Amino acid sequence: MLKSWLSAVSYTVLSLAVVNDGHFTLADEWETQVDSIMANFTTIDIVGQMTEIAVYGLTNSTYQLDEAALREYAKLHVGSYIGLPMSVLGEVDGKWALTTAEMRDFVHRIQEISMEENGGHPMIYGVDAAHGNAMVT
Repeated sequence: MLKSWLSAVSYTVLSLAVVNDGHFTLADEWETQVDSIMANFTTIDIVGQMTEIAVYGLTNSTYQLDEAALREYAKLHVGSYIGLPMSVLGEVDGKWALTTAEMRDFVHRIQEISMEENGGHPMIYGVDAAHGNAMVT
């Protein structure tokens, strides 16, 4: 009984904190940051944050990031992107998908450009767990 109680308390404490640069940050601190960002949102910002674009709208024919297209979406305050830049029709440059490191760089660059163009608002990037996880090499 004591073991299960301690487990429940431990999981609760861990769920209320996240790791930030090697140290734990309480969820309340993140909430404060979110509140300060959202306090300045306009209606256009809110609608943009609720808009999700498939990643194929951000890539060129070799599945590389099209920064010009991304900047246009970012200026419209698009807040979410989903999918993987990969080919379902055949190999592109000798491979079918990005490596984990390439994918991390791809998403990081989207975040950088989005925040440059939309007033510093972070974006959300999603991968379709049913289809997408198997597509990262």
